[in-house]
Amino acid sequence: MFVNNEQRYGRQKRILYIHSVAVRMKDVGQSLGVSIVTVSKAPKNHPDIAKATRERVMAKIKELNYRPNPMAWCLVTGRSSLVGLTVADLIHPLFSEIAKSLSSALLKKDFFLLVASSESDAVLEDAEIDHMLAHRLDALVVATTRSPSEKLRKVSEKGHR
Repeated sequence: MFVNNEQRYGRQKRILYIHSVAVRMKDVGQSLGVSIVTVSKAPKNHPDIAKATRERVMAKIKELNYRPNPMAWCLVTGRSSLVGLTVADLIHPLFSEIAKSLSSALLKKDFFLLVASSESDAVLEDAEIDHMLAHRLDALVVATTRSPSEKLRKVSEKGHR
């Protein structure tokens, strides 16, 4: 569904909202009469899973458009594969080049970049740092034009986990 936010933002802006109900491993397993463990092991070609069962599970995964839950994976492994980047201004060539280069380097290592712009606002920057850290990122990069805040110093010294 496209929404026109012209009145809200004073300019033409279209946003696509996608709402879907996530298919869970449990749903895949129930539809096939197999356990969640079987559904979990099949995509990894685990030797405990028979070839015929693996093929059935993989076909059902494709049919139902099942996608692993990255938040659950993060809880189990303690890793998110996410790196946050907070910059002072996304339009500035230096910060956009930092974001582009960092994203490219991270993708080679199967990490993904989340970017936020503080618009050189110290309060907003601190809020973005809090929000990013709450999402259990594997790393946070703060590219700012000002001296580090007390919050950033504490995170740097003590870590966030």
